[in-house]
Amino acid sequence: TLAYDGVAYLDAVNTDMKADVSIDMEKDMIFDFKENEIKLNNLKLYADGGFIMDDRGFKFDKMSLSADRSSFADFLSMIPTPYAVDMGDVKATGSLAFNALVDGYYADDAMPGFDFNLNIGNGKIQYPGMPSSIDNLNIDANIARTEALSFDNTVVNVKRLDADFAGNTLRSKLLVKTPESDPY
Repeated sequence: TLAYDGVAYLDAVNTDMKADVSIDMEKDMIFDFKENEIKLNNLKLYADGGFIMDDRGFKFDKMSLSADRSSFADFLSMIPTPYAVDMGDVKATGSLAFNALVDGYYADDAMPGFDFNLNIGNGKIQYPGMPSSIDNLNIDANIARTEALSFDNTVVNVKRLDADFAGNTLRSKLLVKTPESDPY
């Protein structure tokens, strides 16, 4: 269980982890993660990179997290229990791939850059008791920003968000740039 400020982000998650972690505490606290495999419920994740705690703050050294061999159903297994009412009977199919990279300092004078990609292909969800399923769920999204204090260098690019449900079709795209000073 992982909770912060009263919100359970992971709730009673079955966890299995194979980790190769190098820790150097001579001068700074340096953590290197090499080809780590993490299984949270049914979701298989892979982590690599480094993390340094020094006098300036926390430095992410190309920390990556990915799930490229999982299904959409595996992803849904991560919904925290309070929000997953009757999720045990939900039927889901489709492919899932995501990767995230965090690089740079988190300190009083800096925020790290990040790059997050999410792809769901040919997803389908059937909730118990609902008259129809959500079909043809396809998402191709990227959220990225370079290291800086301002969020103006953040770009949200949802190239595709499609779904068919109850005889309705949703086809959408979204592009957001310079969200603080001049929202586009």
